[in-house]
Amino acid sequence: MLLNVIMAVGIYPVFVILYVILKNNAKPQKGRYFSVTFKKEWLDSEETKRQIENVNKQYKKELLIAFLISMIVPSISFVIPYVSIQCTIWCTWIFAAIVIFYVPFVRANGRLRRYKEAQGWAVQMEREVYVELKSLGQVRRVSISQFVAPFIIILITVISGIVYRTSGKALTANPANEMCLYVFWITFLLCIVLFAVCGIAMDKKNTDVISKDSDVNLNYTRAKKNVWKSFWQQAAWLTAGFQILTAIMLWFDKQFMSFLIWGTIGYSVAVIAISLLLANKLTKIDKSYEAKRDIDVSTDDDRYWIGGIFYYNPNDKRSMVETRIGMGTTTNMARPLGWILDVIGIASILLCIGMCTWVMLEEFTPISLSAELISDSANATQDACIVAEHLGIEYKILVSDINEITCIDELPDMSKINGSAMDNIYKGKFFVSEEGRKCQVFLNPQNDMFMRIQTEDIIYYISGIDDEETQTVYDLVMKHI
Repeated sequence: MLLNVIMAVGIYPVFVILYVILKNNAKPQKGRYFSVTFKKEWLDSEETKRQIENVNKQYKKELLIAFLISMIVPSISFVIPYVSIQCTIWCTWIFAAIVIFYVPFVRANGRLRRYKEAQGWAVQMEREVYVELKSLGQVRRVSISQFVAPFIIILITVISGIVYRTSGKALTANPANEMCLYVFWITFLLCIVLFAVCGIAMDKKNTDVISKDSDVNLNYTRAKKNVWKSFWQQAAWLTAGFQILTAIMLWFDKQFMSFLIWGTIGYSVAVIAISLLLANKLTKIDKSYEAKRDIDVSTDDDRYWIGGIFYYNPNDKRSMVETRIGMGTTTNMARPLGWILDVIGIASILLCIGMCTWVMLEEFTPISLSAELISDSANATQDACIVAEHLGIEYKILVSDINEITCIDELPDMSKINGSAMDNIYKGKFFVSEEGRKCQVFLNPQNDMFMRIQTEDIIYYISGIDDEETQTVYDLVMKHI
C-alpha cells in the first residue's frame, strides 16, 4: 500500500499538469494552431474559423478522455497485493499515459493539415531565416558562476556522511541510511551539472526575431532569457536545499527513511510548481509582445513536423530546435546528435521496463535451499555444502567452514543495504541490529523457521521456501558437523 501511495502522490500531479499544459495548446501559439501554420489572411475566412473551432472542441473532448483514462487505469494497483506488479503498472503506465495524452494533439494536427491541403494552402516553400545582427551574441543571462555555490554546497554535504561514519554512530545505526545519503548526493550533483549545461546551452540561443525593430527583438529575447535564468537558479538552489536537509536528517535514524520518501515527493512537487510558473511567465511575455510582431516568422515548414511534435529536417543543421508544443526545445531527428539523444531516451524507457520485469522475476521466482555432498578425489574425502538458489546460485557454504549453526523462530530487526526485500523474499546484504553488523540474508520472511550460520568472516540468515525445506537442510548439515 505504501508504494501505491508514494507513486500516486508523485505521478497523479504529473497527469494533472500535463492536462493543464496540453489544454493550453488549444490556444494559438505564434500564429500556429496545433502546430499548423496559418497566415493572417487565411484566418480571415469564416470557414477557417469554424474549422479551427470544431477541431478545438474535439481536441478538448479527447484530451479530457485521455486524462480520465490516465487517472483511472493505474488505480487497479491498489487491489493487487504484489509489489513487483504494482511497480510495473506505475512505471509502464506513466510512459503509456504520456503517449495517450499526446494522441488528441496529433489528431488535431492531422485534421488541420488536411484542411490546409484541401484549401491548397500547404505550399512547399523554403523557410526564410531572419537573423538579428544588432548586439549579436551579447544577450546572455546565464553563466557557470551561478551554479558554483549550490554545487559546492552539495559537495560539502558528503562530509557529513564521512563524519557520520568516523563518529562511530554507523556501528549502531543503520548504514543503509548512509548509503542513501551518497546516492542522493551523486544524483543531486548530476542534477546541478545538468541544470548548468541546459541553462548555458539554451542561453546561447540566437536572438529571437519577431520584428523589424531590433530593440523589440532584443527586449523580447532578454525577457525570456531572464525567466529561464530564474528557473535554472531556482532548480539548482532547491536541489541544494533538499540535499542539506537530507544530510541533517541522516543523524535522525528512525525518521530518515520517512523523510526521504516524503521529502522526495515534496521536492518533485516543488520542481513541478516552478516549471508551471515558468510556463505561465513565458506565456505572458508572448502575449505582451504579440502586437509588436511584424515579421511572419511562422514560415510554412509544417512538412518537417511529424504530428506537430517530432522535428525531422535534413536541410536544418541544428540538432536542437524550439519545440512547437509546450516550451523548451526538441531534437532534430535528421541530425546525428538529435537521433542519438532520441535513442538514449528510448533506451532509458526500455531499461525502466526491463527493470520492472526483473523485479517481477525476483518476486515470483521461489527460493531454493538444498544440501549437497562434494567429493575430493585427491584426498578421498567428502564435505557437505549448503546451496542457496534464486535466479541462479546465490551462496555456497561448505559445512567445514561453519563455526556455528542455530535454528531460530523469529527474525531480528534487519534493514536492506543492497539486494531484495519483498513480502516473500529477503536476499542480499542486510544490516542486522542484533548483530551490530552487515550479514548475508537469503530467506522467506513468511516462514517460522530460519537458520543462523556463522563462518569465520560472515554471518548468514537463511531459510528454504518453507519450513519443511529449511528443516531438511538443517538435519543434513547437522549429520556432517
